[in-house]
Amino acid sequence: MKRDISMLGLLFMSMSAIIGSGWLFASSYANTLAGPSSLLAWCVGGILVIIIAFVFAEICTMIPVVGASSRIPHYTHGTLTSYAFAWIIWLSYLFYAPTEVQATIQYLSVIYPSLTVSESGALSIYGYMLAVGSLFLFSVINVYSVRWLVRANTILTFIKIIIPVFISIIILSYFFSSVTEIVHPGGHKFAAHGVHGIMMAVSVGGIIFAFNGFKLAAEMAGECKNPKVALPVAIIGSIVICLFIYLLLQTSFLAAIAAGTDLSDSHLGPFASLAKAKKLNMIIPFIYAGAIIAPIAAGLMYFSSAAKSLYGMSKNGYLPDFLGKLNAHSNPVYAILVSFFTGLLIFIFFKGWDVLASIITVLFALTYVIGPINLSTMRKKLPDMARPFKLPFGYLWSLLAFYACTLMIYWCGWHYNMLADLIIAIGLAALFIYMAVTRNRNKIKLNFKQSIWLWIYLIGVSIISHDSTFGGTKLLSNNTAMVILFFLCVVCNYLEVKFSLPESVMRERIREALQESNN
Repeated sequence: MKRDISMLGLLFMSMSAIIGSGWLFASSYANTLAGPSSLLAWCVGGILVIIIAFVFAEICTMIPVVGASSRIPHYTHGTLTSYAFAWIIWLSYLFYAPTEVQATIQYLSVIYPSLTVSESGALSIYGYMLAVGSLFLFSVINVYSVRWLVRANTILTFIKIIIPVFISIIILSYFFSSVTEIVHPGGHKFAAHGVHGIMMAVSVGGIIFAFNGFKLAAEMAGECKNPKVALPVAIIGSIVICLFIYLLLQTSFLAAIAAGTDLSDSHLGPFASLAKAKKLNMIIPFIYAGAIIAPIAAGLMYFSSAAKSLYGMSKNGYLPDFLGKLNAHSNPVYAILVSFFTGLLIFIFFKGWDVLASIITVLFALTYVIGPINLSTMRKKLPDMARPFKLPFGYLWSLLAFYACTLMIYWCGWHYNMLADLIIAIGLAALFIYMAVTRNRNKIKLNFKQSIWLWIYLIGVSIISHDSTFGGTKLLSNNTAMVILFFLCVVCNYLEVKFSLPESVMRERIREALQESNN
């Protein structure tokens, strides 16, 4: 595989993936849940993501292959674990495209109210028509080529960075006298909803969603020139730079709130509503340019990734062969069509940007779990293997990252955890039905023993979430639940190492993958 992506190019790709629709809405939702302490919530979210990102930096420089998140679990834990994560990865990518389209339509509805029918941002018939047209355009572009978008990525990234920074600075200059009110709000507490509100802001407030694209750099490890240096810089650098941008946006939004700005309709388009309320006409064109360019560019790239994930599952023998067929442009046309129609169903069943962003947060947090799991397994089974980027205290770091992923999932609440469980169950049913219909049982060795830790983990998190204060029965206090979750992570971390594939099998699979990547 040709390694021609520079460190700067990888950094810009990761930043471009991170800056999607998150900057358009997260400031408003985080403020609703945490108030001024949403600034602290952004820092908490950034720290959690950085802990996880360092894990991916080690394993992806160790095994620099394209599609690392889907492929490395196959090397360490076999088919069933690999398939479960591949299924979640496909849907997490696929949910992104409708979410980004939803973001653009909600912002446009501030000007064209007929596009939505409720405060939640649910689409009207005209909104659905625009959404279908957008997804169809994504499909057509992916059927032929998205190379032009990749070539234009650097320019698009500059635009995606400059627009939110410019908007923040203008708003802050207008409400500069109110900045001190953020930390010392008159008559209000800095953390009005306490630690619970901060945790909610991190999860369902859109903060983790806003950082999700950092893993794109890890997925492209096999195509960068010097992964030892480029990957850590791209992954960590993109998170730190984007955290600064998000803090700037949050501060400007809080300053406007402190000045008494009426943002009662901000659910549709927070910054558009703010500019409209204060007649900041000079930034309105920039807001709408950002509301179109950032989400659509990110959505298009994730739609492409979703189709390729489906294609990869077909090639692994998990799904029908027709999904692995390529057209004359070397694009998986049937996988694109299936992704298109599944995307339409997402619009029908899930209403509003906040709902879609929360589901994506749960799904992506689940995909992050595989990073620390792989790290601890390979540290134990393959201690002598070359590691261009090696973390200190590897086992402790993997456990900490595992716990960080688990907290992200838990904080999303029982409702979204239940949906994630249902999504995984549907994926497993699809695999078993395909095996039964095609009599493919003997061809696919499931490696059930190697997946035992995963089912214990999912069931454990679901039970604790059901009894939690985050949309559950409130049987468990937040502190008690978090302690139990930590011990669950310790147990599952032990089990996944104990029941992983034999060392010889791991070495052979990794050797073959690296040989293929270097060709």
